[in-house]
Amino acid sequence: MNKKSNPDLIRNIGYLVRVNKPENTSFLTLLESANEKNPQKFIRDMMTNGVVIARKSTKEVIVHEQLLAVLIEHRTIFKRMINLVRNEDPSYKVSLDEVIKLISQALLKV
Repeated sequence: MNKKSNPDLIRNIGYLVRVNKPENTSFLTLLESANEKNPQKFIRDMMTNGVVIARKSTKEVIVHEQLLAVLIEHRTIFKRMINLVRNEDPSYKVSLDEVIKLISQALLKV
């Protein structure tokens, strides 16, 4: 017996789709570009969302984390520079504040 509260969510309807060779090649290319190994999940995402967003590879995740760490480090360095030149020339502080703001905005986008 089904234990789901909504019986409409049961995946019990199957479809058989026949494709020719060029269509199959195109489908497999799309499947590969989305980093999907399961065609059913890929098709389900395409039907529900219209778009399948590819998962990031391990290398991309590592590069992303390194970029984030570098941006945070640079922001910290610029904040320290502001503390050093705060009493010397206020124009330096304003320009460094702008740089920090730009870095912070870039961090939010990442």
